Amino acid sequence: MGIVMTVPPFPYEKSQVGAVTGLPVLISDDVDKRGRSHLHYYELAESDGQLVTAGAYGWAMVVTGTGADIAIACHNANALASRVLIPNLRYRRDIGERLLDGEFARIEAWGMLGPTRGVRRLRPRTNAMVEFSRRRAFVLNSREKRWTL
Repeated sequence: MGIVMTVPPFPYEKSQVGAVTGLPVLISDDVDKRGRSHLHYYELAESDGQLVTAGAYGWAMVVTGTGADIAIACHNANALASRVLIPNLRYRRDIGERLLDGEFARIEAWGMLGPTRGVRRLRPRTNAMVEFSRRRAFVLNSREKRWTL
């Protein structure tokens, strides 16, 4: 599961919006080395020890999530994405929902996935998982420079 995280000028051309560079990229302190391995940087740079935006197109990073099934992978990707803060950051929180709501079964029935022996079937999505992903928000405590729920 991958979530593309963008900043302006995406989805427009920089001539229409102007390239925004030098915006701070903040990642929660509780994201460990394994979690950071699921943050795939694109148009980012380091300036004075701080990760900042640096591109002309607005592609900041892709956040990936893995799991035993699609529901867990979606949940993990969204939980990690919620721990990244960039001014004017945009990303979709519904990536994978169509698969969870029945598209996977349809694609599988069409035979587009090849043999699926040994592949763990989808778990039905629970309302608790949806509510968790929608309500989970982190706030930067500027005095302590730490993220809190």
